[in-house]
Amino acid sequence: MKTTVKLRVKKLADGNGSYYLDWFQNGKRHYEYLKIYTVLSDRPTKEEREANKESLKLAQQIRNQRENQLIASPNGITPAHKRKQSVLAYCEAQATTKVSMQVVDHLKEYMPNKSLQMQEVKREFVQGFADYLASNLHGNTANAYFSKFRSFIKRAITESIVASDTLLDIEAPEKQETIVSFLTTDEIARIAQSSLNPKVKTVFLFSCFCGMRYSDIKNLTWGNITEDFRLKFSQQKTQTKNGKQTGVTYLPMNPQAIALLGERKADDYKVFSVPTQQACDKALKNIATKLELKKTLHFHIARHSFGVILLESGVDIYKVSKLLGHKSVQTTIKHYANITDKGAREAIDSFPEIKI
Repeated sequence: MKTTVKLRVKKLADGNGSYYLDWFQNGKRHYEYLKIYTVLSDRPTKEEREANKESLKLAQQIRNQRENQLIASPNGITPAHKRKQSVLAYCEAQATTKVSMQVVDHLKEYMPNKSLQMQEVKREFVQGFADYLASNLHGNTANAYFSKFRSFIKRAITESIVASDTLLDIEAPEKQETIVSFLTTDEIARIAQSSLNPKVKTVFLFSCFCGMRYSDIKNLTWGNITEDFRLKFSQQKTQTKNGKQTGVTYLPMNPQAIALLGERKADDYKVFSVPTQQACDKALKNIATKLELKKTLHFHIARHSFGVILLESGVDIYKVSKLLGHKSVQTTIKHYANITDKGAREAIDSFPEIKI
């Protein structure tokens, strides 16, 4: 394959010249106009000759860089429009999930210069965003968001848009140990037996009995519930930014969850009339106060309680992972593996006595 990048000059209407590059890549001819100019004159002045020398030197340096990229990179030379693409536009193009879109939202808050180009990204910019996330978000969330942003930059490095050392020695937001809060069966029973805020109580208990997230319960329709009472839904958290389903979860329902459903309606009807997240959080806080529960009630504690109760009841973690709709059992292990010592205690108790 011919790898020479040629430096050429295009004569302009004003009689001057404009440097541009010309090369073949993947069977196609490509051009890059450098916006570097030279005076085309039979009798240039001394100043013009000096300026022409500097222009030629700079143009040749860029030509050498592009040729090295063409030789070294499997993708060849990155088109100029990509190198000059704004950081926000580049990252938005890669943001295919709701989480990655949230990363871009934080990037917009962090960036003082919204027009910053990808080719201008340096280590200081990346470290600055890592520090911003660490200062404004919970440790694990900050770490997860920065990991997604780092994947954007890694791609830019692969495409030879930013320098290969851009991520060198970057200090990511520190990851914290996840402490899962959950309710016991007695605490759930006390909530169920109370007469406080029936609407919020119903959807909260439904989450305790099936492990669904607030967003999924809010959007749950009768079309998502089969005749044999299995939940069929695509988890809101794992949908793409266009709402495309990334995986459908089928979840069998226990009798206590079924009892909360009420009378079946048409498929497009919502199963529950769910208040806003803010209203639910306020109501749950009030329920905890009235029942003197020394735990912060929120929807995710219901989901955690579902997972922990299953583990405490002897269900293996792989089944629990599937029932929670986790994409990977590693997610379940990370959050729940150390939450109970029941299995470990039973294993230790089963160790045979050895005479010594």
